[in-house]
Amino acid sequence: MGIVKMKSMARSYVWWPNIDADLEAICKQCKTCAAEAQASPHAFPQSWPYHTQPWSRVHVDFLGSLFGRNYLVVIDASSKWFEVFEMHKTNATAIIKVLRATFARFGLPVEIIGSRSAIHKQ
Repeated sequence: MGIVKMKSMARSYVWWPNIDADLEAICKQCKTCAAEAQASPHAFPQSWPYHTQPWSRVHVDFLGSLFGRNYLVVIDASSKWFEVFEMHKTNATAIIKVLRATFARFGLPVEIIGSRSAIHKQ
């Protein structure tokens, strides 16, 4: 449940002086609470490296289903320019066709960031 929710729920039924401190002490001694507590992150979040040149890093992801339609969104990280394409199919062939047309207009990016991975141009 978590200590915040536990204190909130307890306060909605009962109250006594130092209720928060008492509940925190109970929670610290509880083995189940310790086992279910969120683990600390293995690595701290890091920001993306800054690219000064447009079209160096491009983020690509799907938006949808929005009103029954799927969209492919392509965003340039440095200029914040974005392109949105309605996708009738979301297979690899359709995505490649859209990205080829986009790259033909703007040039090849150095790095493409998808929803779960980064693809570097060699």
